Amino acid sequence: MEEPASYRTDHVQTRALSIATEDLIAQAHARHGGLSHESREQWLQRLPERLRALCDLVLGGTMSAEEIAYALAVLIDGSEHALGDAGPRRH
Repeated sequence: MEEPASYRTDHVQTRALSIATEDLIAQAHARHGGLSHESREQWLQRLPERLRALCDLVLGGTMSAEEIAYALAVLIDGSEHALGDAGPRRH
């Protein structure tokens, strides 16, 4: 019998992954909490550069899965601040 694909998630797995993601975002927020945040325009202008750099690191095999996840969490946290997310924060 074929084993289920590792990328497939069910409701329970999704909740567990979401909690871990939110934990990483909270860590990123706490680590960068004292720093001044870029304006929306500055953040959006630098986003392609940051994504390219992250992509290069991933493709180069120099980052672990945990490091990649944290880098993405930093981008998520930055986007919430730069874009002025009006919704409730989970961290």
